[in-house]
Amino acid sequence: TGAFDADLDFIHRRTEHEDIYFISNKMKRAEAVVAHFRVSDKTPEFWDPVHGEITQQLVYDQTEKGTSIPLNLTPEGSLFIVFRHSEDKGPVQPGLKEESGAGYKVKGLPDILELSAPWTLRFPAGWGAPESTEIDHLKSWTDFHDPGIKHFSGIAVYEKEFNISKKWVGEHKGVILDLGDLWSVGKVYLNGTEMGIVWKSPYRIDVTDAIRKGNNVLRVEIANTWANRLIGDALFPDAKPYCQTNITWTETERVPWKETPLNRSGLFGPVTLNPFIQN
Repeated sequence: TGAFDADLDFIHRRTEHEDIYFISNKMKRAEAVVAHFRVSDKTPEFWDPVHGEITQQLVYDQTEKGTSIPLNLTPEGSLFIVFRHSEDKGPVQPGLKEESGAGYKVKGLPDILELSAPWTLRFPAGWGAPESTEIDHLKSWTDFHDPGIKHFSGIAVYEKEFNISKKWVGEHKGVILDLGDLWSVGKVYLNGTEMGIVWKSPYRIDVTDAIRKGNNVLRVEIANTWANRLIGDALFPDAKPYCQTNITWTETERVPWKETPLNRSGLFGPVTLNPFIQN
């Protein structure tokens, strides 16, 4: 139960000793629901399909029909729920109430910080886009007037320096970098350390181990597909093409490349630093 128009999908598999559920949020928004499973006398575990983390779920309720668990799913997010251990101590919080939660501000933590403009945007040589340009706000490459950027396909690099105070770092203090929105894949570096790859929303990475008091350097590599460059080549047939292909139309649109709409590409933001308390 939850939002009346929530759209979740699931797959259930049973082994000799376990019940395994894969839950998928089909909506492009976060969902908070109470899910009911036809499993009794076993404790649930959350298995993160992206990071591989396993967390014992302590908040659930045993009912006559099975087990009820509150779920908070990210936009288009997914989760494995594994029932594999006999229940011994029982849930921490039986009798779940289906009501919206409240937010709390932790004393001593700074406010969320937006990493606003300017940004430096760099492109590889030989692909029609400028080597470097300063941008005053984050937007799709397809919104630039420069045709080399508008039709760019490949990997471009966003760079930004920022400063933070000592309130951001210290024992039990963590920081999540939230890239907001992007298309299609991003790789994050902070102060020269590779932090990881993001490929689905929410585009968030824990940067606690690399962030430092004072000056920091953020680098975000964004890659899109080849579609926009193929469209650009088709629109300017008299110019030297950047790509070669024997595919003359798109599989999705089923129209020639020159009639295909451009794919929104790049880092759109907003990019924010989000403090949290570590266990």
